[in-house]
Amino acid sequence: MAVPICRILRSCTGIVRTVTTRIALPRPIQHCTQPISQNETLKSRQIHTSCHRKDLMEFFDDKENWGDSSVKVGRPWKLDELRLKSNTDLHKLWYVLLKERNMIMTMEAEYKRQSELFPSPERLEKVEESMENLLDVVAERDRAYHLLETGETGEPGERVATNQLGLHYIRRCKEHYVPLEYSRKFKKYTRFNGPWQDKYKQLLREKLLLNERHVYKCRRIVEERRRKALADVKFE
Repeated sequence: MAVPICRILRSCTGIVRTVTTRIALPRPIQHCTQPISQNETLKSRQIHTSCHRKDLMEFFDDKENWGDSSVKVGRPWKLDELRLKSNTDLHKLWYVLLKERNMIMTMEAEYKRQSELFPSPERLEKVEESMENLLDVVAERDRAYHLLETGETGEPGERVATNQLGLHYIRRCKEHYVPLEYSRKFKKYTRFNGPWQDKYKQLLREKLLLNERHVYKCRRIVEERRRKALADVKFE
């Protein structure tokens, strides 16, 4: 059933009216004529903000480096240096590295589009190494905190899972929105598992044992040949 356009327009205008009526107009600024006391100045805080540019040039390198064959960069952050930083500094440094990585990847894609050589491609590896070291430091602190508070590491454990072929493997535990017995994805993944796989599991175990026995026999034969060869050699 089609809805007339006039009704839609009326509903939209009604929404706009209700929104506009609820928005409060800004009050005029009242200038303070009285002098500010010293106690009030001590309560105020100084806010430092860096200059920001709300354009796409944030994803590109400085124009001074455009066209250069190489860009001078430093070394990646080490673990010992990052361990001395506070959590706030690590949080800020993470976003600085993330912004630098986005810029390098954008410049690399642009140089590739222009069919030119990207200068100093090792910059991306250094940034990624710094980010990995930062994550390691944060993981160390989280592990130490959980060990101190609960006596456990707080990291997800491991469990024995079964794949589609009925074979067992070690899998890292993670959170799920739905229990496994009620998960459609898990049921679809393990719908063919059953007792009919026991026969083939036994054959696979026998094959693996035979392979291990064969490798063991080959190693013994090689060792015996070496012993015989060394026994015939006369050392002066």
